[in-house]
Amino acid sequence: MNKKKARKPSKEQSILLTAIRRFAQKELPADMSKSAIEERCRIAYRSVMNEFVNDPEWREEQTKPNALPKRAPLKYKDRLSNDVTPIEFLHQIWGRYLEAGLLHQHELRVLDESLLNAVRNYCNRQGLTSSDFVPTKSAKVQQKQEAAAALAASRAVHSRPSVRHRATA
Repeated sequence: MNKKKARKPSKEQSILLTAIRRFAQKELPADMSKSAIEERCRIAYRSVMNEFVNDPEWREEQTKPNALPKRAPLKYKDRLSNDVTPIEFLHQIWGRYLEAGLLHQHELRVLDESLLNAVRNYCNRQGLTSSDFVPTKSAKVQQKQEAAAALAASRAVHSRPSVRHRATA
C-alpha cells in the first residue's frame, strides 16, 4: 500500500494555521455580527503576520537573498486582511528580492499571479505604472547588458599592456 508522507506545512500555511488557532481559542458571543467576526480574524492574521515578518531567524535568512524562492512565501489571494494595498503587500513579502534586483514581473507572474494583477489594477486606478514597483523583463535584460558592458570596460582597463619607454642616451 502506498502511504503518502505527511508534508511539512509551507510558511503561508503555518501563518494561516496559527491565525486560525488563535482565532479559534477566543470564544465568540452567539450574537456577534459577521463583520465583527471578520475583524477579529483580520486582527489575528495581522498579529501572526507581524510575528512572521519580524522573526529574527526568518529575517536573517532573507536579508541578502541570492535567488528567488521556488514558491511564494504568502500569496496575495490567501491574505486574510483586505485592508493592505497590493503595493504594501508586495513590499512586505517581496521587498528584499526587489531591492536585490531579483524579482521582475515575469517571475512574479509565475510565483504569485494574483499579486501582479492586483498591482497592475491598483496602478491603473492610481494613474501609476506597475513597472515603477516591479521591473519588467526588458529592464532585467538592460540591467544585464549594462553589467556586462561595465565588466568588459573594467577588463579592458586592467588588461592593457604596459608600455615601457627606454631612455635613449
